[in-house]
Amino acid sequence: MDAKYILIAACALLFVACIDEGVAPRDIRGDKRYDIPESSSSVASSSSEISSSSADGSLSSAEETSSSSLGSSSSQQYTVGYIAHSIDAHYKFTSFMGFTWIAKNEASDCYDYWRSDCADSLGVCYDIDEENCAQYGRLYTWAEAMHLPDSCNYTQCEYSEKQRSVCTAGYHVATYQDWQNLDFVLENSWDFEKMSYYLKSSEEWNGENLYEFNILPGGYYQDDAEFVGLGEKTRFWAPYDGSLSSFISFDSSDAATFVTETPPENTRAYIRCVHD
Repeated sequence: MDAKYILIAACALLFVACIDEGVAPRDIRGDKRYDIPESSSSVASSSSEISSSSADGSLSSAEETSSSSLGSSSSQQYTVGYIAHSIDAHYKFTSFMGFTWIAKNEASDCYDYWRSDCADSLGVCYDIDEENCAQYGRLYTWAEAMHLPDSCNYTQCEYSEKQRSVCTAGYHVATYQDWQNLDFVLENSWDFEKMSYYLKSSEEWNGENLYEFNILPGGYYQDDAEFVGLGEKTRFWAPYDGSLSSFISFDSSDAATFVTETPPENTRAYIRCVHD
């Protein structure tokens, strides 16, 4: 037989063997972006697909569709996957009921998301410990969170509610309305009762971790220059009306608290990013 045809036949057999064994294509083999973590919720069914990230972050590198029980009375479908955030960072997202959130607190120290040599040095780690940044994200001042002048930390400044800030392309700092939308989806109400229970971590905190939202007790930095609340509380900046600074607080109770105020200059809180 012609050597050319023997070579073609051998290549075809090798290709079939790779498919049978479930071997990933060479260009993604060993790339952890494509590893689907197990759902911490009860999974009724799942399917995965490989796709490329788009400029607005709307496509994932990997997706898994799962279902969670909400109050043990209904089954809610959601999708988890990954998007490219920067050159060396890929963030998990969770998408449900028409909403898509990054499933982890923001940890960028730069407004220029695609650079590795940024000198902005935004945010701090709890107790100035890099391991806390990896686990809980970075704590930002209001001005850092909203990409505003430092003077806005202690005076009211106008801003766009859907401020991109350090969020990846196509995402913005989650607003009060974004958090309220979550509450309405979960409880069909307009207060934050029990929302925190559904969204808090089931491993590090006393929550259910619905939709793999995974709110962690990362503490915060208060105005008297002190880190407080690790393991017990957390705060997120939540832009409200285009001028007032505001945040939402979670503690070990079932309720979340929303506060609008001009915070003391040194206050720092976390950021969650949500799709525009």
